Amino acid sequence: MSKALILASGSAARQKLLRQAGYDFDICPADIDEERVRKTHADKSLKEIALILAQEKASHVSAQNPEALVIGSDQICTLENEILSKAKNQEEAFEKLCKLSGQTHQLHTAVSLYENQKEIWSHCDSVSLRMKLLTQDQIQTYMDHAGDALKQCAGAYALEEVGVRLFEKVDGDYFSVLGLPLLPLIAALDERGYNL
Repeated sequence: MSKALILASGSAARQKLLRQAGYDFDICPADIDEERVRKTHADKSLKEIALILAQEKASHVSAQNPEALVIGSDQICTLENEILSKAKNQEEAFEKLCKLSGQTHQLHTAVSLYENQKEIWSHCDSVSLRMKLLTQDQIQTYMDHAGDALKQCAGAYALEEVGVRLFEKVDGDYFSVLGLPLLPLIAALDERGYNL
C-alpha cells in the first residue's frame, strides 16, 4: 500500500493535472514567504530559485505530515532575467501583458518530492514562450475574457484557456507551462509504487 499523497499547493491547475492523471491526493497548501525565499537566494540561478521554492513548500508540508509523500511545486515567470510576480489587480495584469507583448519570456517550473522531511527526488524544467505583438485594445479584450487567470497565473494568462491566443510560439513541455512537469513526476511516482 502506497503512502498518502499530498499536493503542497493551492494551484487549481496543478490539482487538475494530477486529478486528470488519475491520482488520489490531499491538498495542503504550503504557507511560506515566497518573497523572502527569492531575496535570500537572489545569488542563485532562476531555475535554482524555482526549485528551492518547490523544496520549501514540500518540506514545510512534510514536517506536518511525515507519514505522507508530499509534492511541492513552483513556477517562476521571467523576462530578461527579471522575475515577474503574479498580478495583484487588473492594472498590474495589464502592465504585465503590455511588457510581455512581442517578447519571449521563460517559465521555470520545478517539482520536489519529500518523505519524512527529506527530499527524495526533484526536477526543474524551463519553457520559452513568444507572445504576439498585441495592441492595448487586444490586451483589454483578452482581459475581459480571462477571468481568474489574470491574478492566478504568473504571466497573467492561462495557456490552456483563451490565453493560448496570445502566443505565436512555445518551446518546451506543455505541462510545465501549466505549472507541473507532469511526465517526469509520473515516472518518479511510478518508481515509488503509485502505478495505475
